[in-house]
Amino acid sequence: TLAMTSFGRLNAVFTSRTLTVRTMQDLTGALLDAIGHQQAARYAEAEAGYRSVLADWPDEPQATYLYGLLQLRTGRGAAATRSLARAVGLRPSHLAARLGLGRALLAEGRFGEALATADTALAQEPGNAQALFVRGTALGALGRPSDAVLVLRAAIAADPANASAHLNLGNALADLDELAAAEAAIH
Repeated sequence: TLAMTSFGRLNAVFTSRTLTVRTMQDLTGALLDAIGHQQAARYAEAEAGYRSVLADWPDEPQATYLYGLLQLRTGRGAAATRSLARAVGLRPSHLAARLGLGRALLAEGRFGEALATADTALAQEPGNAQALFVRGTALGALGRPSDAVLVLRAAIAADPANASAHLNLGNALADLDELAAAEAAIH
């Protein structure tokens, strides 16, 4: 009778409220919809989608990561940092989330933390172009242009199309009064 009484109480609780149960397939579909909105630059719709997924699936690292990227893209650095740090906390091996966190920390001017995040990413995947970019950018911002030049050159070797790495390399070379090399790096 205890089980029946407990079940009866639970049943009464569930029937007295509107309960929405979404399956994993529903959540995956909603996440894919949010991604589609984000890729199409429909940021308000993407945000609504991510929030909906995270309301039912709060500990899902990929949804948390993607929401953090959206926040970063829309200029909400502090919120992005929180979301991306949460995604890394939920899945420490999530390299893309760690790299996103590094970029968010750079955007917030938290260069020492960005450097540490990049170093952790590089320990996870040595030679990763994005991690090298974050590391080199952080070193330059921390007043270490010689170190920044070395790392940014490695970032460019790994990803020659990274225009931001070329620009940051140019800035680091200019800080070293290597103006001809700075101009060449930018062009």
